[in-house]
Amino acid sequence: MKIIWSQRALDELDSITDYLFTHWGEEIASNYMKRIDTLISHILDIPRMYPESRVKKGVRRCVISKHNTLYYMLMSDGVEIITVFDNRQDNAKKNL
Repeated sequence: MKIIWSQRALDELDSITDYLFTHWGEEIASNYMKRIDTLISHILDIPRMYPESRVKKGVRRCVISKHNTLYYMLMSDGVEIITVFDNRQDNAKKNL
């Protein structure tokens, strides 16, 4: 299985890590990325481990922290990361 990142998810991840690095430092940003790597490993090992979203069928949600949730879909050739959503935003902005 392979991981496919949507451009949206990559942009959101960059924005989050830039914010963490700027406001909280390199160690916090690095720990956040390690957490993402761990969760991606879990998804690759057991793709259906995380629950389906209530918003859209076939989309699964993986809580990164109380502030962020990763949404992904299982594809025939891998896993597509759709978005890294800031939970403090209006849910209507998810646009899954």
